[in-house]
Amino acid sequence: MAADGLNRYRSEYVDPIAEILADPAYQRLRIVAIVEPDFLPGLLLPAATSRCAAVQASGAYPAALRYAVTRLHAVPNVYVYLDASHHGVAGHPDNFGRAADLLASIAGVTGGQPSPVHGFTVNVAGYGALVEPYYNTQMGRPVKNSQWVAGNDYVDELSFAQAFRQRLIAAGFGSGIGMVIDTSRSGWGGPYRPARTSTSTDVNRFVDESRTDRRHSVGNWCNQAGAGLGVRPAAIPAAGVDAYAWIKPPGVSDGASVNVTSPDGLLPDPMCDPTYVQGTVPSGALPYAPAAGQWFGPQFQQLLANAYPPL
Repeated sequence: MAADGLNRYRSEYVDPIAEILADPAYQRLRIVAIVEPDFLPGLLLPAATSRCAAVQASGAYPAALRYAVTRLHAVPNVYVYLDASHHGVAGHPDNFGRAADLLASIAGVTGGQPSPVHGFTVNVAGYGALVEPYYNTQMGRPVKNSQWVAGNDYVDELSFAQAFRQRLIAAGFGSGIGMVIDTSRSGWGGPYRPARTSTSTDVNRFVDESRTDRRHSVGNWCNQAGAGLGVRPAAIPAAGVDAYAWIKPPGVSDGASVNVTSPDGLLPDPMCDPTYVQGTVPSGALPYAPAAGQWFGPQFQQLLANAYPPL
């Protein structure tokens, strides 16, 4: 990483956070630290830019994450959860095993060492359905090869999280690890939610008419139109799952919908522009969105209206 970035990450970012969490005033609290949401695609998928390629080649990012989880784990009342992306990325057969082995390497468990990681998070700030009730990849090979599923072995976050947990254990993690699934925007209720399995014999139409996730593509991530609040936070809701949690606060924007420079000099991602089309796939983003991290009232109203289970 350029300009001594690895050491700066350690000393200017991770160390101050660890020092705050280690304050004796907080020692009676149980603190969950979610480490680097959405970092995994940047290491699994082809680099988008030459700078990203340089970071991938340097090995600095895994080293930085290894330092973060180890440093935070050293605080006795902190429970470290390392992010494991979502089913659309890590669920694909090309990435499933690679992702688990990479996470094991980052945590240092490949040599049989104790893990500094208590568990893993999936779907953080994402829109993947917790459960797809009307179709799954077990319905036959054609479903897996539909345009929407695109060869993935999983179509929802719960089945992915449970299967990936077993693969992580095989990679060296202890059997006590648990998964946390972000359900803050995975409801997909409202008038366009299907109520039954499609009867179409065309595989693409069958999947499109059966799926509750109404995005144009599983890769669409910014302020998605039609999304709703998902399953309410709960502890130990399913086997191998420590919690459903609303990690991404509902109503907080993913990014600005217009191509204007922010105060920090950065341009918004084009996927946040409702007029943007990637290939033939629309972004599906809501209009009039403010910059990332800011309150987006219309999105919150949509999440309420499309909540599933309904409010």
